[in-house]
Amino acid sequence: MEGVEDKGGDVAGYMPLQRQVGFIYDNPNLFVIAHELGHGAFNLRHTFSPESFIAAERTTQNLMDYPSTGVTVSLSNCSGQAGTELWKHQWEFIRDPQNIWFAWAQDEGEGEMIISKNAIETIKAANELLKSSIEVSENWKTEESISIQLDKSPLLPTTIITKVLKAKVQISTQDFKKEVLSKTKEVKITFMDQASQDQPAVTFQLPLDKEDLFLQYLRISSKIAEFPCKKCGKELKINHQNLMDIFPNSTIVRNNPNSATLFQTAFEKVPLNSCYRIAHLLSQVNHESGGMTAKTEDLDYSLIRLFEMFNTTLSAKMFFKQSFWDSKEYLKYAVANLYEMVDTAKGEKGDYDAASFATFKYNNSSTDTIRIPVSFTLNKGKGSYKKVSLTDAEKQSNREKWVNQVYGRSDLGNGGPETGDGYKYRGRGAIQLTGKYNYERVGKKCNDMFGTAYNWVANPESVANDIQANIYSAIAYILVYFNDLSLLDGTDVSAVTKKINTMEDGLSNRKAKFDTLIQTHYKCEKK
Repeated sequence: MEGVEDKGGDVAGYMPLQRQVGFIYDNPNLFVIAHELGHGAFNLRHTFSPESFIAAERTTQNLMDYPSTGVTVSLSNCSGQAGTELWKHQWEFIRDPQNIWFAWAQDEGEGEMIISKNAIETIKAANELLKSSIEVSENWKTEESISIQLDKSPLLPTTIITKVLKAKVQISTQDFKKEVLSKTKEVKITFMDQASQDQPAVTFQLPLDKEDLFLQYLRISSKIAEFPCKKCGKELKINHQNLMDIFPNSTIVRNNPNSATLFQTAFEKVPLNSCYRIAHLLSQVNHESGGMTAKTEDLDYSLIRLFEMFNTTLSAKMFFKQSFWDSKEYLKYAVANLYEMVDTAKGEKGDYDAASFATFKYNNSSTDTIRIPVSFTLNKGKGSYKKVSLTDAEKQSNREKWVNQVYGRSDLGNGGPETGDGYKYRGRGAIQLTGKYNYERVGKKCNDMFGTAYNWVANPESVANDIQANIYSAIAYILVYFNDLSLLDGTDVSAVTKKINTMEDGLSNRKAKFDTLIQTHYKCEKK
């Protein structure tokens, strides 16, 4: 172009976006020509353009960036400090006809090629700061705003940090721009440190069905909850160490590293996706299975325990007759802490005397009652009672006899005592599944929910011995008996316990387990 005088300055060339005419100063070099053609022929913006910010000025090797210390490229190979790269989204932009047709709407100022020095190390530091020091608040999935906290007050201008973050948003958006996003929410990212309170927020539309992936692209997802509480956003994903902390004495958990994965899979499937829901489930499991130590129900009941546990159970009414004690019939049922009155008329001598007595009633009846000694004192060779030691065979016989008597009832789906169903379908698994009806119904729910093929009616032992069945039985039980999971979102342990154990056995212990979990692992910030 003739008649153009270079009056100095930093401008090396100029070609407006999507125009056929432009110019360059001084000796032409391939970098400047290619850069200006990027503007004019292909409608490419600077990498630092406010309209499509990717990276701060003079921080990349991209063709559409400015060189860091001046254009010192060679005409033959464009080597030197100027960039020659074009990135994936730029190639896609070039190939998209829509970006050419509407070029008239672009700002001509984009075409200027300005050459000046810049603090490239400062921009690198900003990128590094965002990558290593960023922390996202736990409520990002449940609230409209994502808050970003820097670990320490930045030494860089927050305008630079914000631009770098905007670049990440811009690049991330490229992968979603051609998709029809039916569900999005506006997200604002703000800096929480005092030095940057007045800086503008980064705002963008977050696709709800790809929120994790999107935020990974932003490189701010490393501290975001993978399985957040639906109320407070706390990370709920459980690992093997977490489970060992909750059940420290459990050899079942210790010997099965995949137990945490099974719990986590179940939590996500249900979903048990709040702090309280998981705390309720695990505290009930903790009580029922003795902290995940018992695969099968402990049947070594004392006589007093039988009276306390089944004083409203119709099938146990026979226990509440004085003749049950006087005839020594109880010696065929109870297993632990057994004492027997000696026959002094026959010259028998005992080592114990009764220290105290108690009366037990069936369903507060005035006729179905029994009075027995409940504590004893040592009176060697002169007592009225002796301690009874059962053989292993006698213990097993007693276990089966009382369980078949107490659990041999139709409301559990079992046949009478003579069928042996009570013992066959005794408590097993993490929630101590009990009764043929539950083995069938909960087993079906497990198969439907998790795609398993269990037949717990035919093979009830698998609920105890198969770690997957052991854990899934508890989750499936919750699904069967809790039609409305919102009950688990509160703190009413009594209401939850009634669904699992109608007699609310061990309620105080269940409450204590729940409170401990709330304090140590599942403290919800939003009640």
